[in-house]
Parts: sequence; C-alpha cells; structure tokens
Amino acid sequence: LYALFMNTENIKKFKLLMIIVMFLWAIYDMAISLYVSVFFDIFTIMSCLVSLLMMDGWKVYGNRRNKRINIK
Repeated sequence: LYALFMNTENIKKFKLLMIIVMFLWAIYDMAISLYVSVFFDIFTIMSCLVSLLMMDGWKVYGNRRNKRINIK
C-alpha cells in the first residue's frame, strides 16, 4: 500500500497515507506485543492529523500565562 502511493506530489494525500499505514503498523505491533512501538505509532498519527489541520487553515496557539488554546 505504502509503496504504491508514496510517490504523490500532494502533501495532504501523503499525510493521509501515513495515517493509514501507521494505523496498520499499530495493529501489527499490538498483535506481537510491541507496546512501546504502538505508543510511537499513535503519536505519529496524531502529528500527521495536527499537520493536516494546520494546512487547512486551523491555527492552534496558546498563551502560557492563561493556559488556553484558541482554534480558528
């Protein structure tokens, strides 16, 4: 799956591909009890999701003093 679609020019399609592939790796890692690897797979999925949201114009920023996050 990854080898077929990794040569795309579109960054959003590549991020979606990474999310799908890392989800499949997480399932495989759970099956063979590599829980630390599942932890990193989940964080890779989360970073791809955040970058996709930020590419679509979402701005996530916070002020350390009042600890709030504004999403526009």
